[in-house]
This record gives sequence, structure tokens and C-alpha cells, in this order.
Amino acid sequence: MKPAFLAFLAALAFAAFSLIASSVYLINDLMDLAADRRHPIKYRRPFAAGDLPIHFGLIAAPVLAIAGFAIAALLGPASLGVLATYLGL
Repeated sequence: MKPAFLAFLAALAFAAFSLIASSVYLINDLMDLAADRRHPIKYRRPFAAGDLPIHFGLIAAPVLAIAGFAIAALLGPASLGVLATYLGL
């Protein structure tokens, strides 16, 4: 394979992982909402502070995950497996 094509595949893998990681971040923020609101620093996070409505996270998290898995599907089953394992952890 040509280096440019390998770089393209790496960029796709990076994009897929970034989307899945963003989904996990949103889920974590939503699950820790009550604790974050009481925390001396974390209360400034967008959901805890009320800067982002909770329904945004409830919609965005699965959309980001689906987009990440869609990109990973282009890369093959190994990529899907790695990202599914990451999401599961």
C-alpha cells in the first residue's frame, strides 16, 4: 500500500476513535452530573453549569458513537472490534 493511502486509513481510524471517545465523554458527564454540580471545579463543565441542555447530550452521544462505528466499519472488523472493546470498557 502507498504511504498516502496508509495515512488516509490512519486518519479514518483517528476520526472513528475521536467520535467514540467524544461519545464516552458525554455519557460520563451525564452520569456524573449530580456529583459534578457539587464539585468545586467540575461544576463549570457545560452540562453541570447548565450551558448545554441535557437532551443535547442524550442525542449527541449515540449519534457520535454511530458515526464512529460507521467510519470504523469502512476499515474492517478489527477496527470495529477495537472500538467496541474501548466503548465497553
